[in-house]
Amino acid sequence: MLKYNAQLDNDDYRIPIDTETDYVALLKNNEIEVLKILFPFNSSTELEQFQTIYHPFKAAADGVFSQKDLFDIQALNINKGYAFKKLCALKGYDPQQFIFYGDNYNDLQLAKIVGYTVAMGNSVLELKKIANTTTMTVTDNGVREHLFTEVLSKEQLAEFLPQVKNVFK
Repeated sequence: MLKYNAQLDNDDYRIPIDTETDYVALLKNNEIEVLKILFPFNSSTELEQFQTIYHPFKAAADGVFSQKDLFDIQALNINKGYAFKKLCALKGYDPQQFIFYGDNYNDLQLAKIVGYTVAMGNSVLELKKIANTTTMTVTDNGVREHLFTEVLSKEQLAEFLPQVKNVFK
């Protein structure tokens, strides 16, 4: 993980790392509960090793890529789709009423339950295959582009964004 953090240009993406605490001892004493284990990898060989470690636990844990070089192992149903489904049930919403924008493997579960999925231009192929449409990349303001051209009418935009009202005359 230290190597992973060192290669990042933006501090916002760095994962905080505690190198002082003996987590193995805490686990053995049932003092902490593991919710997720992140495996950063730099090669296909390392990835295969992590997937081999994960394989025996496949029935009891989910494995997903949260980034192209991060493989996550987490408890079953700890994903965006499950959480969103629970939230909708709690609030009385139908997940089919929602548009979802995603770009990575950890978005697949949520993409499968909403009414309309938009894959970002930089999305993984698996997400693009199940999406209703694809828009521009995240860095090219793909969400804004899709909302402004495909979802909201000029009148709705003017209502929500009074500062641009004159643009649509």
